[in-house]
Amino acid sequence: MARTPLQKLCVELQRLKGMYFTARFSFEETGKLVKSQIHKSEINPKDPIHIKIDDKNYIIAQDGYTFLRQTKWQFPRYLRETILVRLISALEVFLIEVARELFLHRRDIFFSDRQIIFPQREILSMNSITEIWSKVLKFELRKLQNQGFKEFVKFYDRRLGIDVGRSPVSIKLIQEMHDRRHLLIHRLGNTDEKYRRDYSERKKRISVPENYLLNSISSINDFAEFLWKQSLNVLQGVQIKKECEDLRIEEIVIEILSEGDSTLINPSYHFYVEDYIISLSDILESKDVETEKSTIKLKISGPSPFIKEYMKRIKNAAKIGELILHSRRAIKFPQKKVRCRLEDSEIESIARKLPPQPWQKGIHKEIAAIKGISNRQANAAISKILDDPKLKSLISKKYVPNNNIHLDKQGGGI
Repeated sequence: MARTPLQKLCVELQRLKGMYFTARFSFEETGKLVKSQIHKSEINPKDPIHIKIDDKNYIIAQDGYTFLRQTKWQFPRYLRETILVRLISALEVFLIEVARELFLHRRDIFFSDRQIIFPQREILSMNSITEIWSKVLKFELRKLQNQGFKEFVKFYDRRLGIDVGRSPVSIKLIQEMHDRRHLLIHRLGNTDEKYRRDYSERKKRISVPENYLLNSISSINDFAEFLWKQSLNVLQGVQIKKECEDLRIEEIVIEILSEGDSTLINPSYHFYVEDYIISLSDILESKDVETEKSTIKLKISGPSPFIKEYMKRIKNAAKIGELILHSRRAIKFPQKKVRCRLEDSEIESIARKLPPQPWQKGIHKEIAAIKGISNRQANAAISKILDDPKLKSLISKKYVPNNNIHLDKQGGGI
């Protein structure tokens, strides 16, 4: 099973931390070894320090004392700076992969009136609409990546409704890590006026102390966990908005009898629906081959006309003996949850008049008639009552059925 973006990041963080402590231990042990050899007069501290790799000698320090200083101070500092650069790169990859994951399930997040120009030659050479989706995704992700961490924060806030500021880790702290990484890459750690002003820093040069590095690893882990959890909530929300609201999901099991008809289950198989050219890959969610039974299970979803046309072709192939349609099962497409817009007092009134469960079928329609509201709002109110323990506790036997409505003095219902 593929790892989630969060799992991949956590593995990377563990490896970076492990690499740091392993290398630090190596520096310390190597320094101790050279220091011991100097004290025992086994090497001359004024001679260059050599290391042999693949029968080649490399000078790694001009003398023994320089090497001791390097293993104690300089090399660990370089290592921490290098690890911070990769650490921030790992965070950026995580942010990109989360956005990509969201695009796969919620393309509506990227809806925009922005125009993207494609040459006619390029469009006609595409085998599927998914190739256009891929280009749109690359365009959006490249824009995010090029504009830095602040753009990611805006994206998650404006497009997803995720307030990154509620993260347990300060956004300014994460931004400072990005800015420090930028200085290390482009200025070897030399600060500029903007950095000193933004972070009240007086030093002309900054590095990466050990406690800073370890705290950064921990902070990025906490920040990523928060963002991934919030992103999962987005994925569990409203499904992709499509122009055609008549959506279907079907699961079929077939057995191919003719080799020539295997094109029907090829993802690149094309067919027409009125003026649309549809590819099977546009509606194919999954394809499982059961070798022992010689059957293939297909799960398809999309606008009803597309599913009907494809199934028509499957049934035609079955009639002429090219395949066997063993089973066909319709799956209810997830619907958008209706928001209850009634006042709290109205919802409480409905709760007090509902009888104990189980209820008769269509009770929401009776409530709708009594209250003068739509069936959908009545259903939404009942759903809200069942989800709220306090409201649910108000449910009693005092209920006026639809065929015997009593009006109060003002002519109202319940």
